[in-house]
Amino acid sequence: MLTLGGNKVPVSKKRAILLNLFKQAMAGQPLAMRELNRIIEKVEAKEEAHARAEAEAAEQDARESSRQDEACFKHLVELKDKQTGAWAKAAAEGRDEPANPWPHPDDILIDHAEHKARVRGPFCADNVAGWEHIRRRRDHYLARMVLASDIDGSSSGILAKVWLGCLAEGDRLLPRRWQILHDLRTAIDRLLAMPRSRFEAIVAEGAARFERIRPDPPQSKTSYQRQNRVWGPLVKALGYRSLRHFERACENGIP
Repeated sequence: MLTLGGNKVPVSKKRAILLNLFKQAMAGQPLAMRELNRIIEKVEAKEEAHARAEAEAAEQDARESSRQDEACFKHLVELKDKQTGAWAKAAAEGRDEPANPWPHPDDILIDHAEHKARVRGPFCADNVAGWEHIRRRRDHYLARMVLASDIDGSSSGILAKVWLGCLAEGDRLLPRRWQILHDLRTAIDRLLAMPRSRFEAIVAEGAARFERIRPDPPQSKTSYQRQNRVWGPLVKALGYRSLRHFERACENGIP
């Protein structure tokens, strides 16, 4: 026990010795002052060594990360050349695609100025289904947009913009060769050429698949607030209280 400020407090033996040493040094005792300085220098040296070790580790991590980035860049550049040759050979032989079509050479994006490279599209056969899902969902929002634009009523223009936003969000994720925003008119004309009943059936089928409210995984409150800020003005203009209210209406087939 040690008395501090008139109160007895429990302290370890080591801390009690240090407090007593500090008290003696403050009273001007030379031996206590020298010992206290020795302890301070030892602590500072340990902190400096720790800081140096952290800096060296960070530098090593940066070098390793740079090495990996360089290796990845080189690999993707070589892979793009290899896949370009494979596709050209398949075309020359009259085949639709090479034996190993993935990744498609157009999906390997090389930025020589920034010395960066990435793949936007399926990297292997196992990835294709996921990318196809994104494309089908994008196509559903295109159909939704076209159908909303074709409905009589003052809200149709706003509703079409809602679906256009959903379409654009999915389209920008897809490989360039699958994107449609750069030629949206052609994609719209293909849908308008369909019989109305077939077109509406496609929309209904897509709504059941892509507009269900899934309990898993739940969105974080922050994520949902961010979406509400983006889509809030549009859905409120349509007469809905919030994005959640709009999603539930869609789940029930409205609009």
